[in-house]
Amino acid sequence: MAKKEAQTELFQLKTALVYLAAHLDEGVDHLDDLTGKILARALTEIMQEVVSMPRSTTEEEIGQFAQDVLASTEALQAELALRWQEELRPLMERARLRAAELDHELGEFAPLTVNGQVWGAICLKCLCWVTAVPHQVSGVVMLNKCTGWVVP
Repeated sequence: MAKKEAQTELFQLKTALVYLAAHLDEGVDHLDDLTGKILARALTEIMQEVVSMPRSTTEEEIGQFAQDVLASTEALQAELALRWQEELRPLMERARLRAAELDHELGEFAPLTVNGQVWGAICLKCLCWVTAVPHQVSGVVMLNKCTGWVVP
């Protein structure tokens, strides 16, 4: 097998990474949105910064840079969770109204997943739960009248 020129290999690698980052950013069925977006952002930043790194950059410095890039995606995680909270707010309000109709007293909604795509709350009287995910609210609170704390 003939050895490829380094320039050809570099071009192919960069092209593959650009496409991979784009697919991850758009979403991949078996990955949650947050993971895909974090990986896409990290790959994109690494490819942009590698161009300006001096030739003398050590493997350890590159490793530290990659670690710093991943650490900086924490802000992205918070931003996405806030965006999900805003998107789910109408569903949470609807759940709160339905719960009140059934005599439940819901606590505050809180994120149940790292990416903030699933939010949940419990009834402070009976400890039943309700969850809000995109386009859907579900849980025991939505179906049954609150009976309060029942001790058998």
